[in-house]
Amino acid sequence: MNDCRYFQEVAVFRREVSRFLTKIMVRFSLLLYNQGYERA
Repeated sequence: MNDCRYFQEVAVFRREVSRFLTKIMVRFSLLLYNQGYERA
């Protein structure tokens, strides 16, 4: 098993996961913002 390739795959995987989490957080914060805006 090539360590360099393994670390590259891990880096790509972490980048994809962080992008996915960022998308969820943005959507969630927008949802909360819209709910608060409608209530006011």
